[in-house]
Amino acid sequence: MTPTPIPVSPTYSESAALVGVSTDLSREISVRLARFPAAGAGTLWASAHLGGRSYAISDRITLSSPHVATPVNSESALYEERGVSHIRLDRHDLSAPQFGGTLTAAANMHRTGHPPAGAGEVPVGIEASFRAFHAPVLTSPGRHEVFGLVEAVVTTPEGVSRFTAPGKWHEQSGDRPSFAPPFTYIAVSDETRGLLAVSVEGEDDYGFLYDGAQVIRVIDVKVDPPGAERAFAVTLENGRRIAGRLKTAFETSVPIEGKRRPGSTVRAETDIGPLVGHANDWSG
Repeated sequence: MTPTPIPVSPTYSESAALVGVSTDLSREISVRLARFPAAGAGTLWASAHLGGRSYAISDRITLSSPHVATPVNSESALYEERGVSHIRLDRHDLSAPQFGGTLTAAANMHRTGHPPAGAGEVPVGIEASFRAFHAPVLTSPGRHEVFGLVEAVVTTPEGVSRFTAPGKWHEQSGDRPSFAPPFTYIAVSDETRGLLAVSVEGEDDYGFLYDGAQVIRVIDVKVDPPGAERAFAVTLENGRRIAGRLKTAFETSVPIEGKRRPGSTVRAETDIGPLVGHANDWSG
């Protein structure tokens, strides 16, 4: 699908991302493409962590179709940029439980989970497919998030790694997101369930639990400051409370706005069982 010319404001942005973390925490992928059509620019964040080896890139890219927005509200949409790096996220059935998508990424990465800005020297290729557990959830204006299963093939100079993992697809569009307010973003899942919990300073908490059968909104989030192990608790709109502890497996970071945004790959030991995923924090 070719992006359709859509009038956009100078501050409009759009992004799509796919993440997958194996239940034993030994392998994961994370890829996010952000486009700023009016500026003719974008950013690529991509990483793979495979059995103790880390590869990552955080790079500014020039859009191949500047001033062209993706039809983000269509049932099917393609986010793609070709240049020094190639990134393609193609999805279908935005409003349906059969939502799915594919990912292709090829970039020269750094051998670290804390990359400097710009491309590295290690060629890494990622091919992945995503199958949703449920219909995408509109978690905030312009932002859809959905848990599911990821099947990934990652090619590096060290070989080829194939794995299946729980994960999440998300998309966001609208005015360029501000990284000014401090926030904590927790997204953890297993092969059938997922929990999203977001706390933003000065705003209402949000998120949802997919319990294997239904989506239940999160209305309150409590989480300890970043650390190797931290307690958290969420309250659902039906009054149910889920508590647990986030245990960090390893840490990552990406450069943004002159700072570094830290992130952690975590195991969440919770009232509903163990889940794996990410906990990302921004101090403002």
